[in-house]
Amino acid sequence: MNEDLLFYAYWSNFSVFVGYKINEKKLIIADEEDWEAEAAEDPQPVFMADPDSFQMLSLDDEEDDRPARRGRGRGGGRNRQQPADLGQCRSIRPDYSGGRGPGRQRDSKKSLEGTLIWAMQSRNQEEDENIPVTESKPVDFAEMRRLQEEYDRQKFEGLPPVVKNFYKEHSDVANMSEMQVAEFRKLNNDIQIINLAVNDSDNIPNPVRTFYEAFHNDDEILEQIRRQGFKKPSPIQCQAWPVLLQGKDLIGIAQTGTGKTLAFLLPALIHICGQPLPREQRGGPTVLIVCPTRELALQIEEEVNKIRYKNVSCVCLYGGASRRRQIDVVKKGVDIVVATPGRLNDLVDSKIISVKYVTFLVLDEADRMLDLGFEAQIRLFMLDIRPDRQTVMTSATWPADVQELADRYMKDPIKINIGSLELTAVHTVEQRVEIIEEYNKKDRG
Repeated sequence: MNEDLLFYAYWSNFSVFVGYKINEKKLIIADEEDWEAEAAEDPQPVFMADPDSFQMLSLDDEEDDRPARRGRGRGGGRNRQQPADLGQCRSIRPDYSGGRGPGRQRDSKKSLEGTLIWAMQSRNQEEDENIPVTESKPVDFAEMRRLQEEYDRQKFEGLPPVVKNFYKEHSDVANMSEMQVAEFRKLNNDIQIINLAVNDSDNIPNPVRTFYEAFHNDDEILEQIRRQGFKKPSPIQCQAWPVLLQGKDLIGIAQTGTGKTLAFLLPALIHICGQPLPREQRGGPTVLIVCPTRELALQIEEEVNKIRYKNVSCVCLYGGASRRRQIDVVKKGVDIVVATPGRLNDLVDSKIISVKYVTFLVLDEADRMLDLGFEAQIRLFMLDIRPDRQTVMTSATWPADVQELADRYMKDPIKINIGSLELTAVHTVEQRVEIIEEYNKKDRG
């Protein structure tokens, strides 16, 4: 027996029409006023819901071969002829308890819900007992995961391998004792580090204390650091650089203004230039940085452009700016894309940009992206990024939804937490509060 249930409704100013189709049988409910108006002509009228008109059909228990008769109703002379091959019909008069008038439409909702239940129960009672009922089978999640892995394998088959490990530990860092490491982390905003890998939880690299210890084998990076005038790395940078240069996934939890951008940016530049496939032969960007707002996206783009490393190019994609200009830059070929989720999905769906070649992914300020409702957008573009990528996630807090996001898209990450997880003011940023009257706030914006 066909289990399909067709439901349709038309709401007018003072009337409610509801119709059901259960297999070949029909249940029609008409407005009470129209029921009473036509009751004298046919003891069992049926009205078809239609915005302009409805038709009345006479009913029998047996199959009726007589042609349909015209009926009067809303729409006057515009009534149309109803086909005669509607099959058996049944009618039911709704029990409106709200009286007449406009308020009756609201009061009729409960009776309509009861009629819906009645229709479903009638359908179940009329099923043929000889037809076996198919029992639902439990969902095989293991098989679903296997199929998803097979789909991903076929989707990204043929892509070049990813090189992730570029770290050469300095001898001074390798020779640090456990006591020295613990003391350094304690004195630098109480660095806390946890390896979330199941089978490799003890493999945590020692922190670096200077720029030279981190990038002693890359003179160009050290030159760019000197040009920027940086004195010493921040706590998040001291611990994040050894982790990222080893090619591991990283969760960085630190307050705003603690140097998280440079913590993932310098390893990303080295990652771009260290891949076996030449940059001009790649079909899309190598590094993708996704952030919640265009202000943050523009800030990251500015930081990228400050470091001139081997002609690495960057584009910032965000809504509210010229889409054509952004497309023109993308078509020329870029190595780094900094984007907000909406504009990124727009250009991916339009096949303007491909994220298939992204091997270094950054989800910056993930907690704020989820607060702004970007989870669905994140899931959408993640479908097109290869699963063997290196992933970085930064956040100022560590709520349950951010943890779930990390569990879904990261593989054996190392979590670095700088300071307390409680929300507090940033001491490294000067904050000024000015109290003004309501009518002056626009002039001070």
